[in-house]
Amino acid sequence: MNRVKYQVMEKIITNNEKETQEVGGRLWKQNEQYLGKQAVVFALEGELGAGKTQLVKGLAKAMGIKDDVISPTFTLEAEYGLGKLAHIDAWRIEDSRELLEIGFEKRIMDKQVIVVEWADQVKDVLEKVVGKIKIVWVKLSYGAKDDERIIEIK
Repeated sequence: MNRVKYQVMEKIITNNEKETQEVGGRLWKQNEQYLGKQAVVFALEGELGAGKTQLVKGLAKAMGIKDDVISPTFTLEAEYGLGKLAHIDAWRIEDSRELLEIGFEKRIMDKQVIVVEWADQVKDVLEKVVGKIKIVWVKLSYGAKDDERIIEIK
């Protein structure tokens, strides 16, 4: 399969959950101009506990969403702000086509804002829609200190 290659455009080190949330807010501010013009997908990669959900909390807050954001690991997806933000957790997806079965294509056609945690699990589906959507790849990993996180925006 021909894989899309991504270059790291920015590398940020955060020292606590609040700073990781602030990065999520900044990502929204950098991409909100696409709202209503095309779907905006934030594709998050990273180990368990690396800060993916914290980043989504900051993104949601910057969007004006007051809902309590939690990772939808067991439900696969959640909506916040009366459908303003779709949050998908692909960790338990065994076949990337399951992403399509939960309405991913319709969300793209409806030009929604979508966050996909564990995006590497469904990378082949995401690669097929590159060009039709605004996609921001974000990799989160542990830093040297306990609360430190390395965030790479691709």
